Amino acid sequence: MSRETLDLILVDDEADKGLAHRVYDMLKPLIDSGIINFDPERDAYTDPEIGLGVVKDFNPAVVLLDQRMPGMDGRDFIKQVAGTPDPSDPLGVTKRVYDDDGFRNVSSQMIMLSGNKWDRGVIKDLGANDYLEKGEFDAETLQRYVRAAARTFVAHREQKLDYRRVVEARSSPAASRIVLGLSDAPRATISTATTLFADLVGYSTHSAGLGDPAVLLQRINAHHAAMKRIVRPFHYGIFKTIGDEVMVTFGAPIERLSDPWRAAYSALRMIQHARQQQWLGLSIGINTGTVAAGVIEASMEYDVIGEAVDLAKRLESVASAGEIFVGSDTYASLHPHFALEDLGMVELKGQQEPVQHYKLLGLQGLFYVEGR
Repeated sequence: MSRETLDLILVDDEADKGLAHRVYDMLKPLIDSGIINFDPERDAYTDPEIGLGVVKDFNPAVVLLDQRMPGMDGRDFIKQVAGTPDPSDPLGVTKRVYDDDGFRNVSSQMIMLSGNKWDRGVIKDLGANDYLEKGEFDAETLQRYVRAAARTFVAHREQKLDYRRVVEARSSPAASRIVLGLSDAPRATISTATTLFADLVGYSTHSAGLGDPAVLLQRINAHHAAMKRIVRPFHYGIFKTIGDEVMVTFGAPIERLSDPWRAAYSALRMIQHARQQQWLGLSIGINTGTVAAGVIEASMEYDVIGEAVDLAKRLESVASAGEIFVGSDTYASLHPHFALEDLGMVELKGQQEPVQHYKLLGLQGLFYVEGR
């Protein structure tokens, strides 16, 4: 596997007075070995405004930055690279910080060049990686600092890539793009959605009998993977696991009239899969209604909340293994295309009044829902 060459630039009003070539000579071992890419004629900027534009547009891995420059000192430069925080977006999840492939750009690592000694804590508070005192550093010191900054840049980028993979594993592509700041869709909205909860019945007894936690974890992971394979063709909005339980939402962030059908057909396939697994018993609750949908900033997850979601969970809690209970609004969408049994009113925890519920039995006829 070939090693990536990382870009370095120099921003200093004295870059054209021998400093750029001095830096090049000092870093030549790193340049020759393919660790750093730096051309003293191309990658050195005496005008901080031009250098700032290069950093914003091309996101070089390392920036050697003069602390004092006419018109803009190093602190102002770093502040402008970081940008002005948006009060409505406290975590800075904006399109500006993403590259063309949708990966969040990693901040260039700044090494401040100063004519004075600095407290390193102050330098880091300013947003710089470190600093070097002009006229005092040699080739070995500069190489060591640049290597460290380059390693930090790569490590931060890997963390961002891992973060994106986690986001995409939790949500549909549409929801993931909202979380990652790649969509014009609002980060919070009111939607009509259908939520499905599927819980393993007898899980505690089964887990106690296994003894080996590794075997239990393997089975749970296989179960979750199977549930996700089942719902994937039906354009779910959210898929998340809560212990042994699975929650799936259809209709957020993209609403479709067939969302209740998608949920119902997914539930029937889930039960069918559970019956094929001798150790699995599955109870399911489905409900349709108004939800608040959007990004939970603390965890950076796309989620739905509201009474309609809570009711889906409550319906699941009173279903037995192999049963699918649905609420009234879901029933209204499914009837007469699905076979449903009227179970009457049921008292549910958290509900002030008894709730009408139905048992989903199967399909009444053949229809196609996957691509709609």
